[in-house]
Amino acid sequence: MNNPKVDILFVVSEFWQAGTQRFTYEVASTINRQLFNITILSLRPLGSNENWADYYYEKHLSLGDKIVFFEDLVASIKQSKFSRIKNRISGRSLPVKDKILSDFFEKYQAISILGEYNFPFVAKYLNKIQKERTIIHIMNSIHQYGEIYSKFNKQEKFLFCSGFLESEIQEELKEFSNYEHYYLPLSVSFLETEKWSFTEQGKKKIGIFTRLTLHKPLDPFFYAFHLLLDKFPEVELHIYGSGDPEESGMLRYVKQLNLQEKVIFRGHQTNLIDTALNDKIDLVWFHSYYGQPGGFASFDISSVAIPQLFWNFSNTEGSAKDAIFPIFNHLNSLVDRSVEILSNCGKAEALSKAQYEDTLKNRNMKENVVLLESLYQSIVQKELS
Repeated sequence: MNNPKVDILFVVSEFWQAGTQRFTYEVASTINRQLFNITILSLRPLGSNENWADYYYEKHLSLGDKIVFFEDLVASIKQSKFSRIKNRISGRSLPVKDKILSDFFEKYQAISILGEYNFPFVAKYLNKIQKERTIIHIMNSIHQYGEIYSKFNKQEKFLFCSGFLESEIQEELKEFSNYEHYYLPLSVSFLETEKWSFTEQGKKKIGIFTRLTLHKPLDPFFYAFHLLLDKFPEVELHIYGSGDPEESGMLRYVKQLNLQEKVIFRGHQTNLIDTALNDKIDLVWFHSYYGQPGGFASFDISSVAIPQLFWNFSNTEGSAKDAIFPIFNHLNSLVDRSVEILSNCGKAEALSKAQYEDTLKNRNMKENVVLLESLYQSIVQKELS
């Protein structure tokens, strides 16, 4: 007799084209559908931001995922006289709204909260048993925003999942007294597409792929680029990502360093890989935290073998990975290595090959999703035992 499928609930904030949403889709598109049913609870309605399209909504529907919106759950709650009396007679201590929402979460054998920032909103509707079924996927870091865990009761027990190594998670969760952590590296699906190749002639282009926000500062890159121009004047810095460069404070650095003619803000790009290849980007600069590339964009770039260098935003020591994903704490070191990659075909191709092969080996979601599947199954087995 076949075992029934495990019902999993993904809790997301919305379906925009951003890192957490990308992670959700990568998992949903590779998870074993013979073993798991996926329902997605979106805390925001469609069209909640005129500047951000609900990019992943149709993609999840095409996978067969069931999608529920929090506002629809709330709207379905009828605070009738009958329901209030029934609730009181049965001895339930929860308000009707909280009880109905708790009943909704009870349908699922495991719950994935995609983004630590979503947990405090959901926590008030989860009972003790439901919390034990809940995985909190950390998608940011205290080095980006120091208050990301401010609304957590740090004395409670939590199950976290992230791409942080054990030494890194000890720093990340140092304020928590009781938690389990499950390691799942940020991973991508590899597509059959053309790969990057070194260009000998012409103006060189450095790319940065990010969101323009105070939580993802770019000032070290602007200072490095200013120094780079003295050694390699035929280069431009192309910055891709949503947001206003003026409102985010980025233009202030550009103007102070007189880089207006060399720094180009390109705005949001729907397909990062196609953009990088079509624009013939020669080198990419990225954020790094805890000695690791800072997000999905880096591994997308690795999947087409464009060489990358990183600035360390967590002030941690280097690691053995530095040879493959070079991470810098000093501007001159970043500049010197950038000159090397832009001007030396052999050095550039060696780095691009190393990053591609490491990502293919260690960041392939089709292989790594089994780690999360085993975690779901262990939650189910623990409750059954």
